[in-house]
Amino acid sequence: MKKVAMDPESRIQVQFNSLGEPYGEGSVSLSSFLGPLVREHVPVILEDWRNLGDDLKVPLWEEVQARYILDEEWQKDVIFKSMGCLWRASKSRLVHQIQAAKNKQERLRLKPNNIPTLAIWKKFVKTKTSPTFKAISDKYKALRRKQVPHTCSRKGMVRLAADMKRDSANPSSVSRVKVWIKSRTKKDGTPVNTAVGETIEKLREVESNSPSSSTTNVREDALSQVLGQDKPGRLSGMGGGVTISKLAFLQSRDKHVLQLGEQHTDMRSRIKHLESLVHKLIGHHESVNKNSKKKCNLLDFSGSGKIVAEGHWSSSDPGELVHFVPLGPNATRVWVDIPRVPTVSLWRPTSELHCIEDAIGTTIAWPSDKVVML
Repeated sequence: MKKVAMDPESRIQVQFNSLGEPYGEGSVSLSSFLGPLVREHVPVILEDWRNLGDDLKVPLWEEVQARYILDEEWQKDVIFKSMGCLWRASKSRLVHQIQAAKNKQERLRLKPNNIPTLAIWKKFVKTKTSPTFKAISDKYKALRRKQVPHTCSRKGMVRLAADMKRDSANPSSVSRVKVWIKSRTKKDGTPVNTAVGETIEKLREVESNSPSSSTTNVREDALSQVLGQDKPGRLSGMGGGVTISKLAFLQSRDKHVLQLGEQHTDMRSRIKHLESLVHKLIGHHESVNKNSKKKCNLLDFSGSGKIVAEGHWSSSDPGELVHFVPLGPNATRVWVDIPRVPTVSLWRPTSELHCIEDAIGTTIAWPSDKVVML
């Protein structure tokens, strides 16, 4: 952290996952930096993190931006939520140390440097050691003991979900139920305790009996059916900072992005098809231009071998029209330039063209084996 704090010119990149949570090496450094930072700036005498004023928010954010590449407004919200969790955890540890201290001297040594006077510290200590506060604290601890434990933190849950999706052949199949189970099992796959094992069995039973419970609607999935609805602002199996409204927004965004991706793929396919057609047309056009300059002789189609006309090549495409009739197979469309035997009948006469002399300056169909390129 000393290197990070002393080198503000070298800002560290922080990556964010699809849920808007930081991950990777940059997030580890960031989390380690935020802990000391928030403890230094925000005193524990603050009653509620939500009451943090701009006189503290501004320097905190400036300190973070000076060390890390975080310029988006939504990133600021994520970072302050993380700092709030770190501050509350630090305050909780300090209160526990105050209550465990044996005398006033030990409690005095626990006073942070950012508390201005000794009188304020003594007032804080008196509040946290009062019978009323202890009763509330004991009640909260009892509720916490009733909750099903897990083996990773809320940030660890985010990393766990990301790892599971990365290692899965089908990332969309990684539900919050699977993440919840994974976070409460040991490395060998066994539950952390018997209560967790019983809950996992119930979850699997609900999922097997009701496949529709494995849905994107977190209010109806197996976790909600077994454990009940989550408290406001929390969502089990999704890590810190993820709420039902945020998840719904992200799912809607991802669905829209998926649709855009499908449309983009379809458009690229269409463009490639059009490019292929254009290349074919260009190639055909170049071929026509190139071959149209090639002179040729037309031999008598009766088999005498006599040259009946001179001309130049036009096309060998069976679909080409010659006087409104398709050229067809084994035929060539040619221009007649000079008739050698003017009275020789055409291979395919029309109502207006009967002999070679009639076809001067126009195209006619002629057997391909009777066209000799020069």
